[in-house]
Amino acid sequence: MRLAAPVFGWFRRYSVAVGLPAASLLVGRDAELAVLDSLAAQAAAGTGGAVLLCGEPGIGKTRLARETAGRARGAVMSWGACRECEGAPPLWPWMQVLGWLGAQAVTAGAGGGAAARFQLFERIGQALRDSASSTPQIVVVDDLHRADEASLRLLAYLSETLWPAPLGLIVTYRDTEVPPGSLAAGVIASLARARDSARCELGGLSETSVARWLDAAGVAGVDASDLHARTGGNPLFISESIRLFAAGSRSGTPLRSVGEV
Repeated sequence: MRLAAPVFGWFRRYSVAVGLPAASLLVGRDAELAVLDSLAAQAAAGTGGAVLLCGEPGIGKTRLARETAGRARGAVMSWGACRECEGAPPLWPWMQVLGWLGAQAVTAGAGGGAAARFQLFERIGQALRDSASSTPQIVVVDDLHRADEASLRLLAYLSETLWPAPLGLIVTYRDTEVPPGSLAAGVIASLARARDSARCELGGLSETSVARWLDAAGVAGVDASDLHARTGGNPLFISESIRLFAAGSRSGTPLRSVGEV
């Protein structure tokens, strides 16, 4: 997979932040990787589709989306992150995506209301299709649970109009932060019903996978069963534990929350 230039820089910064390569290993996600590989194949075949990755904080949703970059050959990846910061404009994740793709800025036409919104959504959808006309695309919308209303409504529109097209869509979100009956819940349900879509609910890694990770990291003297019990198989906790072990911390030191790491 080829990356748009801004995305490549972001991946490089991530690898530097990891520091210890073994702490960033990906294990125990073969089934999910197979689903993502299938999505890339669908994009290459011109049909496209969507994959929803959901789960608790630290469970590896974004990590899996990143992994797609190294596995889907011949496609270009773009990324849009939903932010909670004040001042972010409506449709911010989609504006990021269009920016990665080098597409022209898409603005609303004169007037307002449903007609203007429809025209805007259609222009954005066409911009995405145009970007994929010569090279398959993989688009990631990260942390959908934080999305603004306009971004959610655009996603609902695209779920009904975008495909077939040589474009795969990966959407990540925390299902624990999507209230039943909310706009986000309705949009996610609509996307799950879209053509060639799949949903992967990520749980903690198995004890066997934790043992494999420790072995690959070369961490000796750590009981995989104990680490699994203390972390719940959460990859973020496991990764940070491996960092601590490599720095000389005792294996019994507990990690109490996502905030602590």
